[in-house]
Amino acid sequence: MGYWIAIFLMALGWGVDRYKLYGLIAGYNTMSKEEKAKVRIEDVARLMRNTFFGIGAVLIFVEYFGADLGLEGYRSMLQSLVVVVGVIVMLIQSNGERYKK
Repeated sequence: MGYWIAIFLMALGWGVDRYKLYGLIAGYNTMSKEEKAKVRIEDVARLMRNTFFGIGAVLIFVEYFGADLGLEGYRSMLQSLVVVVGVIVMLIQSNGERYKK
């Protein structure tokens, strides 16, 4: 199950960055044109891609090596934690001054 979620997140991040699917970014599609002009959307999309690739890589690592590391009972909890923490970090970073013009 973790493999499919990882692949989905990686494809989502890649699609937003490569194919400019900016409407999938929470809050961006509801901004006015003036507000959108203040956002460096290419950098936000790159951050989203990198974060989702990182989350996906960790999910695949946990799924593949989880049994060897003795994480059989904690695999689902660990994967959920990785996704939640990754998304929170991405949201905090994307709302920072670095991504504003």
